[in-house]
Amino acid sequence: MTLSAIVIGVIGFLGLVILMAVARRALRLVVKLALLGFLLVAVCIGALIVWWNGGLGSADRPSDTRPASTRRNTGH
Repeated sequence: MTLSAIVIGVIGFLGLVILMAVARRALRLVVKLALLGFLLVAVCIGALIVWWNGGLGSADRPSDTRPASTRRNTGH
């Protein structure tokens, strides 16, 4: 084995180590972004379902849950 082959091997090994370190950090970033994207999509779908069912209606609209009248009809 010549000296140039050893140097090329060492440089290749160091390049591989640096590449693996960068890939590990990139993988962590990709996983975090994927989780964030999943949560964002889940919140948007939940908001869409609530909006579709009328849960985000205006506050000035009378609600359907009024208390029953306590007045009795005595027949007068």
